Amino acid sequence: MHNAGEMKTFQCVCGNRLFYDNTQCLKCHRQVGFSIDAVGMVPMGESSGKGQDYKLCSNFGRGLCNWVLAANDTHEFCLACRLNVETPAPNQGAETLLFNVEMAKRRLIFSLKELNLPVVPLTEQEGGVGFALRRGTVEEPVMTGHDDGLITLDLNEADPVKREGIRASLGEDYRTLLGHFRHEIGHYYWTLLFQDDASSAEFREIFGDERADYAESLKKHYASPSTNFADTHVSSYATSHPWEDWAETWAHYLHILDTWETAVNFGLRTAGTGKAFAHKNFDEYLSDWSELMIAMNSMNRSMGHDDAYPFQLAPEVRKKLAFVNATVRENAEQLQKNFKPGATPQAKPALRPTKAGEQSLHS
Repeated sequence: MHNAGEMKTFQCVCGNRLFYDNTQCLKCHRQVGFSIDAVGMVPMGESSGKGQDYKLCSNFGRGLCNWVLAANDTHEFCLACRLNVETPAPNQGAETLLFNVEMAKRRLIFSLKELNLPVVPLTEQEGGVGFALRRGTVEEPVMTGHDDGLITLDLNEADPVKREGIRASLGEDYRTLLGHFRHEIGHYYWTLLFQDDASSAEFREIFGDERADYAESLKKHYASPSTNFADTHVSSYATSHPWEDWAETWAHYLHILDTWETAVNFGLRTAGTGKAFAHKNFDEYLSDWSELMIAMNSMNRSMGHDDAYPFQLAPEVRKKLAFVNATVRENAEQLQKNFKPGATPQAKPALRPTKAGEQSLHS
């Protein structure tokens, strides 16, 4: 497994520090872009020093993308942009919302690639993943969710004011765009990882039987959300159904991994921090994460903010996180092999209505 430790800061060829979303070095004024293949920022208009030249994604410079492709790549758009199946028309006033969404989506993709998980556009290969980015209205609401590789996201979640209103109304401790992406992609990888009785049986031992009626389970949850969940689940929503427990746990796995590696990258030290994720026993890693979590929350309180990570990891939750970690480590390489070059592309999906109350989507 790779480390995601270098995703937060990079270095320009002039020696200046670069950040993940930069498009220009502020010291030497070179145009720079992010290459998912090189796993870093690269200068444009000159060789990277490794014999590789790059070209800009066609969305580069529009405030939607700062990724680049190899110069000999036949695609017009980068991997992150090719994952989009649907986006609003430019005249719908969603530019700022799309900018926020794309930033979160690119960070998600980086983490998944660093974990060696396949990220293949739905429209290019069967079994791939795609994103329908829609802006809901009162008359036509949109439900964020996953359905057979298609992840739908309500662009209103990219509006901090609206998202905070939803978070407060649902009594949630945490609600972010990146959190949505991590949760929904967890549903997608579940469909790739648990396709036979043997793997499903192991899953059921940890998370419960996913064959329970999903719509009925959600109905019961929303009628009476669990408030006594901390000993067994990472969130109240995770108690609604085993699929949601998996997706919530998966999202927290990515939260923890990315935050830990950022701390290591910046040299932040707590009682156990200092080594990258791959060099630690996972149980030890979670114990040390607890120390980092305390430090993060304390820093937020010093600034008058709410806790950055307002969750407790009970033994049962740690067991589930360890299962996610082991599952990724043991299966990522095989999942990559399942997406063979030249495989039959999946036809562009007929996008279903996503009005409130539709239960075909994992939310």
